[in-house]
Amino acid sequence: MTDNFASSPDDHPVPHNYVRAENPRGQVLFAPAMGTPASFYQRLALPLAATGYSCTIMELRGIGRSPIRAGRDRDFGYSHLVQDYMSLAGELRASRPDLPLIAGGHSLGGHLALMAAAQNQAFSDRLLLVASGTPFFRLYRKRQQIPMRAVPPIGNMLARLLGYFPGKRLGFMGNEARTLFREWGVLVKSNRFETQDEIDYQTAMSEMRVRIVSFSLATDNLTPPASTSALVERCTGSNVVHRVLENEQLGFEATHFNWVKHAENFLPFVLPEVED
Repeated sequence: MTDNFASSPDDHPVPHNYVRAENPRGQVLFAPAMGTPASFYQRLALPLAATGYSCTIMELRGIGRSPIRAGRDRDFGYSHLVQDYMSLAGELRASRPDLPLIAGGHSLGGHLALMAAAQNQAFSDRLLLVASGTPFFRLYRKRQQIPMRAVPPIGNMLARLLGYFPGKRLGFMGNEARTLFREWGVLVKSNRFETQDEIDYQTAMSEMRVRIVSFSLATDNLTPPASTSALVERCTGSNVVHRVLENEQLGFEATHFNWVKHAENFLPFVLPEVED
């Protein structure tokens, strides 16, 4: 795995990890879950490259090797992450225009892929979403709904006091920019993407025409299958495949994060869908 840096449209460096496949038949651009460093996905990138797909893992702003850190004097939101994502996609397209580009992500990373496609559906050949859903509180079990509703207002209060959301201290997410956390909280409360770029993502996602392959894990408590369904069902004009994977199929008890450590078990279900 090699270290690489691209530049976003606002001239911020976008670190990313790259694993090149020998004689590649495609490229994968993958974005992490909120608060998760790119290095965590090495166990996904290596077996992907072994199957012929060069893999680029984007580093989110404020996380891992990103030189940006959320704070009172440094704020950003979904729109900035989508800019970073599309910048990397453009570089990959330019480097190997002969190869198909599969753009995707895990959890929040899947949001970025959908939002990028809503802006320009030609930026990739298809989308791959893993455990990526809307965190709308009504989609969770009743015992989860009260804490889900409580997190955004408490987190927003902390972000106003500190200048950022202190996820590392709380053991939930990473240290997140206050705008990104607030926009995520809007999803929790209203099931709507409302961002600084003022794009009507609800309409744009319904009108785009792309191939979307989405996987959810039956025993994922952070992003249950109902949450994933609610996200991709808004893409009414797209060709959507949504598969719910059971533990018996995968051969391990799957959670929101540990599927990455079992990528060899997971990829046999993914590859036939993205190659179709």
